[in-house]
Amino acid sequence: MSTETAPILSVAPPAYTPSTRAPSYSYALRDNERLVAQSPRHKARPAGSFVKKSARATVALSEQDPGAAVPTYGREGTVAGFVELQDRELVTAVVLQIQGKVTVGDADATAIEHEHVFLEHSVDLWTTQTASTGSSPPSQLAFAYTLPATFMVNDTKRLLPPSYTSLHTSIVYTLSVTVTRARARKFFLCTPKNNIAIRFDYRPRTRAGAAICPSAPGSFLQDLKAMPDEWRQHTHHVPARPKSGVAPLNLQMYVPAMGVFALDERIPFHLQLAGPAASLREFYCADARKERLLVEVAVVRQTLVTIKSMPMFQSRSVIGRADLVALPPGTGDTDQVSDCASLDWSGDLRVKSGGDSGSFDAGIVKVQDFLVVDIIPVAGPKAHFDRIRHSYPIRLATDSYDT
Repeated sequence: MSTETAPILSVAPPAYTPSTRAPSYSYALRDNERLVAQSPRHKARPAGSFVKKSARATVALSEQDPGAAVPTYGREGTVAGFVELQDRELVTAVVLQIQGKVTVGDADATAIEHEHVFLEHSVDLWTTQTASTGSSPPSQLAFAYTLPATFMVNDTKRLLPPSYTSLHTSIVYTLSVTVTRARARKFFLCTPKNNIAIRFDYRPRTRAGAAICPSAPGSFLQDLKAMPDEWRQHTHHVPARPKSGVAPLNLQMYVPAMGVFALDERIPFHLQLAGPAASLREFYCADARKERLLVEVAVVRQTLVTIKSMPMFQSRSVIGRADLVALPPGTGDTDQVSDCASLDWSGDLRVKSGGDSGSFDAGIVKVQDFLVVDIIPVAGPKAHFDRIRHSYPIRLATDSYDT
């Protein structure tokens, strides 16, 4: 058997030209650059403590902002800290309890009508039954409890609701530590139980799904043509009253298409009432000061409380109003006989009294937010049109997309 070895060919590698160096990079924006998206940064945990003292016990909660009026926890936050005891030789039990409760007041908001506990956790930090004979508790008892992300209501899993307060409804979270002591002769008049209650805020963060594209006043048509997918159009037919002799109108409302906005964001919108000029005269007002009273765009919050599948309470409140700007054409168009005239307004909405809670549905409490348009004819009761009022559901989040 013979073998042959193939000759090794010597081939020069192709010519190589070094690539140019990458341009220098800076995170700072230039004058001709715009930030398109940014990953949110995790907020550093606070390093302070919240402390509440009583005569013979102290409760300290860790990872709190220094000087905070109440402790605050986010989604699945851990309530951690310690109990410091005095007169330890008399202590027989130390119990920690965490509770979440919905409270509904009466129509005058002067008395409580209904209470419903949806979260309750209790644990013995120390008892004589579990301790060795004759021993006393340590001077400090540590504890840690992670808040659940969900809870059960009517056999349905719901997200744990945030702390919430309105005129008639409140969602309150409380941590309480109860220290039980045996009576001693020198403390005979002292109560055998010492309770320290701390109300804390539960603030789960929610985030808008996209950034709002900036829109300058009067530039709506240009924005709509350039970015049609960024806007959602709502159209309504506005009939005239019977035997009025005037043609109906069309109401069009344009809002950002994403439908989820941060509590501190400005929400741009455009409102158009279109139809024959003879019909539009019913809504035209030459006095800009009076026009603000006739055309209103607001954010309305609805709170619905349902306990044991029974609606118990419902309320609505205005939590933000718009700054409206009437857009041209003005008086000239409404004096012409035309089938294609319009009255246009643009503006920004901003929540001013919604607190720190966005929209949520916890089953027992449902908080919904709406963008509401209200237009009153100039002639009032003698007008050929009824008052125009439409609402559009939106969602409010705690944080903007860029946060």
